[in-house]
Amino acid sequence: MFRGERGTGFVLHFCSREDVIFPRMGIVVPKKLVKRATERNAIKRQGREAFRLMAASLPRGDLVLRVIAPLGELGDGKGHPIQKSLLHRGWRMQINALFDQLVSS
Repeated sequence: MFRGERGTGFVLHFCSREDVIFPRMGIVVPKKLVKRATERNAIKRQGREAFRLMAASLPRGDLVLRVIAPLGELGDGKGHPIQKSLLHRGWRMQINALFDQLVSS
């Protein structure tokens, strides 16, 4: 069974597999959408941590977390910086919402 949960900046693809014991996850963060390597790495860290905390409640199978839209730079475009912690918290909330949708459906 293949299914996808879509959010504002991310999509979570899921393929059910009975031959795996635990859920597995891959993360795709294209350079075209997230320019800075530090931001790409931060998104991957947020995704891995969310997966680690939710792994016990996730169904067996393969998951792929993919960035589908630009997630914002470390500024608002007018020269005003956005705090990294707020940006990371927003990413984490979106990722958690996708995992919650997968578990509840």
